[in-house]
Amino acid sequence: MTISLIMNTENIKLIIACTDSNFLADKANRHMDAFKKDFKVQLASSAKMMLFLAKEWEPQICIIDGDSEIIESLEDLRKLHSYSNLGIIVLSKQNNIIIEEKSFFYGADHHIQTPCKYNSIKWRIKNLLYRMQDNNFSEKTIPLEKKVGHFNIIEIGNIHIYPKDYIVKMNEKIINTTPTQFKLLLAFANNKDHLLSRTWLKQTVWENSDISPRSIDAQISKLKKLLPELDLYLANIYGKGYIFSLSAKHSNVA
Repeated sequence: MTISLIMNTENIKLIIACTDSNFLADKANRHMDAFKKDFKVQLASSAKMMLFLAKEWEPQICIIDGDSEIIESLEDLRKLHSYSNLGIIVLSKQNNIIIEEKSFFYGADHHIQTPCKYNSIKWRIKNLLYRMQDNNFSEKTIPLEKKVGHFNIIEIGNIHIYPKDYIVKMNEKIINTTPTQFKLLLAFANNKDHLLSRTWLKQTVWENSDISPRSIDAQISKLKKLLPELDLYLANIYGKGYIFSLSAKHSNVA
C-alpha cells in the first residue's frame, strides 16, 4: 500500500467500545466527532457488541475505554484477530501502571492516558496501519507456491492484483478491500488448481483465529460480491473446500 492510500483513513473501519456516553465527548476530550469525520466508526456499548462487530464487520482498529467493564473482554478480542489484522488502543483516565500492564498483557497495542490531543491517538492509529500493512503482505505471512516478489502484477481476467502496493483493480477501477479480503484473494491467486480446505484457509489467512467454517464461506461470498468475475474461477467443493483455476470456468460442485 502506498503512503497516500494509508494516509487516507476514510475507509478505515474503527470500533469505539465504551459504556459511558460521554467517552471521548466530554469538554476536556471532545474527539468523538473527529473520529466520525476521519474514519468509518461503529460504537459498541457492551463487550458482546464489541466482539460481534470485531468478528462480522472486520475493523482495522478498536479503541476501548479502559475504565469500563469492556476492558475485561480484551483478551477475547485479541483471540478473534491477530496483531497483523487488528490494532487495539486502550484509553484510560487513570494513571495506573497495573491497568496499563494488564492492557498490554492481554493484547493492546497502545495504552494512552486521557485527556489527550486527538492527533496523539490518530497518529498511533496510522502507525498501526503501517505495521499491519507490512505484516499482512510480507512473504512470511502467506505461504505461496510462487513468490509474489517475482511479479509486479497478478492478472485474473479483468482483475489485476498489485501485491507490493496492496491494490486491487477490476476493469482499471481500484476496488477497496479489507486486509483479510486481500490476503484471501492472494491465497487463491497463488495456489491455483489446488484444493484449499477451510482449515487451511483458517490457518493461512486468519492465522488460526477463532472463525467458523460458515464465517469463512461468508467472507468468500463478500469477496466475490466485490469482484464478481472471481466467481468464474472459484469452485466450492462441498464438504472439502475451494479450488481456484484459470483453466476452466467453474460452478459449485455438490
